[in-house]
Amino acid sequence: MKKFAKVIIAVLALVCLVGACFALVACDPDKEEGNDAPQYDGKLIVATNAAFPPFEMVDENGNYVGIDMDIAREIGKIINYEVEIKDMEFDSVITSIETGVATIGMAGLTVNAERLEQVDFCDPYFEASQVVIAKKGSAIAAATDEDALISALEGKKIGFQIGTVGEYYVRGDEGWGFPGIANAEPTSFQNGAAAVLALNNGQIDAIVIDKAPAQQFVANNSDLVALVNIPLTVEEYAFAVANGDTKTKELVNHAMEILKLKGTFDEIVAKYYQG
Repeated sequence: MKKFAKVIIAVLALVCLVGACFALVACDPDKEEGNDAPQYDGKLIVATNAAFPPFEMVDENGNYVGIDMDIAREIGKIINYEVEIKDMEFDSVITSIETGVATIGMAGLTVNAERLEQVDFCDPYFEASQVVIAKKGSAIAAATDEDALISALEGKKIGFQIGTVGEYYVRGDEGWGFPGIANAEPTSFQNGAAAVLALNNGQIDAIVIDKAPAQQFVANNSDLVALVNIPLTVEEYAFAVANGDTKTKELVNHAMEILKLKGTFDEIVAKYYQG
């Protein structure tokens, strides 16, 4: 009788346990049919200037695409953060991070000492350089080395995107270590596309801009050439975060390591840029 009672008690306990487990599963909102949305534990507000192909741009459907934009979304998946992209003028990107408007700057940002006084940077992810775009057949386009190129640029009207390394190179900047181009007439534009339009229209003589977007712009402009074999600078891009924001920095660095190990990073770069 005692043995039979023990069996009954064990069976009842098992039924209760199964019932409790079923109740927990049934009450789990993530298990309910039709409720597959990710449960984010943070938000990554991305500051960018979506006029810098192939890193950030707007497609025909109004979506933000490009190397940085795709990476942002992949990072969000890994760290379980919702990603919100804020498009703004390039020279506002660093300020938006300083003031807390954005969590991270992903805009083809070059790391240097001056910017490190304003923000912190994640690990570098892309090597870059400044190059010149000029009209085919011009004396500038005919340059075969850096000395000849600088000489051809002297006294010319040179365009660049405002707030970029191209501007500092043309105007000269002590903090960046650039002496400037002698007697040049610096001409600023809000983005590279506007500078290319001005070059095509004869309003300027050349453009100083990052190599990757330079290649993108000339690919669709048969009258222009990018002097990619004569780099004016050696740079590294990195994502910017607020000074002291070690949490975001560590999360992003960790996510980038995963993307590189999985090959996702290389796939994204190859999707937009063939070098």
